[in-house]
Amino acid sequence: MLCKKCGAKLKDGHVYCEKCGEPVQIVPDFNPLDEAVLENVAGMMNPEEKSTSDRRTVQAPPVHTHTKPQAEKLTLQRKLWILGIAAVLLIAGGGVGFLTYRSNSYTYQIQKAQEYRDKQNTGRAVVYLEKAMELKPEDPAAYETLVEIYTEQHKDEEAVAVLEHMIDQGLATVEEYEELIGFYKKAERMSDIPDLILNCTDQNIRKALSDYTVPAPDADLAPGIYYKNVEIELLADIGEIYYTFDGSQPTHKSHLYVRPIMLREGKNIIRAVAVNGDGYYSQDITLEYEIKLDQ
Repeated sequence: MLCKKCGAKLKDGHVYCEKCGEPVQIVPDFNPLDEAVLENVAGMMNPEEKSTSDRRTVQAPPVHTHTKPQAEKLTLQRKLWILGIAAVLLIAGGGVGFLTYRSNSYTYQIQKAQEYRDKQNTGRAVVYLEKAMELKPEDPAAYETLVEIYTEQHKDEEAVAVLEHMIDQGLATVEEYEELIGFYKKAERMSDIPDLILNCTDQNIRKALSDYTVPAPDADLAPGIYYKNVEIELLADIGEIYYTFDGSQPTHKSHLYVRPIMLREGKNIIRAVAVNGDGYYSQDITLEYEIKLDQ
């Protein structure tokens, strides 16, 4: 190695030229891989700064006046620093990935819900079940467990809402239909049961629910306009008939049909329903008649 000032040959280990006294400038070993790792780490920590630096002119590494052992020590320290930063980023990234996986895992939500349910912490269990329903709305398992919890807590309205949602989304089986029918009966919503069954598009389910269906009543006189006094007779294959005269929906608390009904002059609107021995309703019928006696 030659002195840059006088050209004299320099001896190894000397930091000054013996001839002219000029300090020896030693460039530390340069490892491109180290620089690449440093740039990537810096970019991960501050993407905006990285994108700005990418547009700058690449500068040559600074020249330091260190001896070779000092340069090697500096390089080792830099490598250890890089490894430490990389390890921290790896651990942090793994932790974030794990948390993301848990928050988006349907199976994890179901497992946690069961854990909290076993601990009698139903509030937390419901939170995890609702998250599971968001992640996988087509799977009925979370809905079924939620209905069980609400039923145990005697929260009938909440249980009914979940069951109705399952039926609307086509997730319900015969069991869910029967549960909902039970809630309707308990709440004296018997008139909702016929429509519930009628609106079911699964013929197998409708067949399985035949014990809850009642044939609708009928009348022996067709609705229409009549110019004389007439009376109608209501007919039912099963159960008793209840009717109203004001157009309101009939229930088991309405007029009990026991004899033919004499129609009054003017418009008559009769709604009737059949009720079987178990208290289940048929669909109600509406009969409209107009009696004109002065024609």
